[in-house]
Amino acid sequence: LFTTEPKNLKELRKAPDADLWVEAMKKEIKTLVDMGTFKGIKVTDPEADKRRMKTTWVFKVKRDEHGRFVKRKARLCACGYSMRNGVDYHETASPVLQKDEARLLFALQAIFCLKALQFDIVNAFTTAPADTEIYIGLPDGIDLIGPVKIDENHMLNDKDLLLLKLLKILYGTKQGTRLFYKFLREKLLAKGFVPLGASPCILYRWHEGVIMIAGVYVDDVAVLTNNPEKTKELMMNLGGGITMKYEGEVANFIGMTIESNNDEIRIHRRQGIVDMIEEFELGDAKCNEIPMSGQLEAGDESFNGNYRTLIGQLLYLDKLCRPDICAPVSMLSSFNDKPTVACWKAAKGIVKYLNGSKDMYLSYKFGEPNLKQKLSITAWSDADYATDKVDRRSRTGVVLYLNDCLIDWCSVKQKSVALSTCEAEYMAMADAAKRIKWLCFVLDELGLCYDVPVLYTDNQAARSIAVNDTLKSKTKHIDI
Repeated sequence: LFTTEPKNLKELRKAPDADLWVEAMKKEIKTLVDMGTFKGIKVTDPEADKRRMKTTWVFKVKRDEHGRFVKRKARLCACGYSMRNGVDYHETASPVLQKDEARLLFALQAIFCLKALQFDIVNAFTTAPADTEIYIGLPDGIDLIGPVKIDENHMLNDKDLLLLKLLKILYGTKQGTRLFYKFLREKLLAKGFVPLGASPCILYRWHEGVIMIAGVYVDDVAVLTNNPEKTKELMMNLGGGITMKYEGEVANFIGMTIESNNDEIRIHRRQGIVDMIEEFELGDAKCNEIPMSGQLEAGDESFNGNYRTLIGQLLYLDKLCRPDICAPVSMLSSFNDKPTVACWKAAKGIVKYLNGSKDMYLSYKFGEPNLKQKLSITAWSDADYATDKVDRRSRTGVVLYLNDCLIDWCSVKQKSVALSTCEAEYMAMADAAKRIKWLCFVLDELGLCYDVPVLYTDNQAARSIAVNDTLKSKTKHIDI
C-alpha cells in the first residue's frame, strides 16, 4: 500500500495515490461545510480584503500504535502567521495536558482498578465559534475538489466568490486552541465536571457512585471511570455541536502506547524507537548496554548534521516514558547551538542503547478498587557538584512515585552556581519538594487520601538545613 505523505499540492498531483488523497480533501471540505465553518462573501469592504488570510493543505497518514496504516487525512489549515494581534485575535494562551499529568492518570487507573476510555473529537476546532472577524481566501486545489455548495448562495468554485468568512475556528489560527479549550470546558462543566486548579486539563465528576476523571489533550480525551457504559453515554452526548468518536480503551495517548493486562499497565513507545533507528540508519549497529559512559567531553571539532533533530526526538521520548535516558539527553541538549562530533557520537550511542532496550516500559501494577485507601508519595533527589567545566553549574536529578508508580522525573541544570555539595543537594531537594506539592494539590482536589510525603536525599548537611533550619558558616547566604 503506497502511503507517502505529500508535502504540498504539487507533490500530491504527481503521487501514484493522488485520487485517494483527493477523496480525503473532498471529505475535509464536506465536513467543514456541514459544520458551518464558513460562509461565502463577495468583496465589498476593502478592509475585509486586506485581512484576507491564506490557507494551506496538510496531508497526513494516520497510523495506529503499532505503525499500521489506518487512513489518509487531509486538513485545511489557516496560515496564522499573517494574523494581526488586536485585530484578528486577542488572547492565545491555552493549557494543555502535560506528560506527567497523563502518567498520573494512568497511575490512578492502576491503583484504583479503573477503566480508561478514549474519545476523539471530530474536527475539534471547527466546533468553537470565532471571536473576531476572520477572512480566508479560497483554498487551493478547487479544480481537484470540484463543485461544492458551501452555503445557500454560493458554490466553492463560483467565479464571483472571492472570500470566505470564518464562523467557526479553523486549524492554524492563533487563538484556535484557546477558543476550543474554553468551548469544550464549558460543555464538560455543564455535565457536572469540575476542573482542577493545579491541573486545569484534568476534570473530575463524582455522581451517584460513578467516578469520571478526564484528561484533555487538545481534541483527545481520556476518561478514567468505574462505569464505562454511563461514561460513554455522557461523553457521546456533550452537545453544542461536539461530535465524539469513541475509540475504546486507551491504546495510544499523547504519543504513549498504553497496554494493559490483568496485572499491570505498560507504557512505552516501541514503535517510535524503531522509526528513530530506521531514520538514522543504526539498525545494524552494535547495541550499547548503557546510554552514556562517564562525563561527556565535547571536544572542538564541530558537527553540521541533523543533530538537533535527533536530540529533539530523544527529548520527546525521555519526557514520555524513558527516564533511563533523561540525564544523558539533558546533557547533550545543552550543545544544540554548537554541536561537536563527540556530541553526535554520544547521541548515536543513546540510540544504540535504545535499540537494545526498545522493549522496556513503565509498569503500573493494579491495586485494589478502594477509593478510601491511603496513597503513598515518595521522591528521591540528588545532585552532582560543578561537573560542567564551562559554567560550573550543578545538575539536579529527581524521581517522584505515587505508590509504586513512577510518574515524574527530571535531570536539569540548576539555575545558579552552588558553592558546595550541600547547597547543590539542597536546591535539588527544593525541586523535588515543588513536584511533591503539586501532586498533593491534585490529590487533595480529587478528595483522595495519602500519607505524609517522604523525600529522600543522600546528603546529611542538606537534610539538616531542611529539617532543622540550621545555619552554618557555608550556608549563611541561604535565605529560604
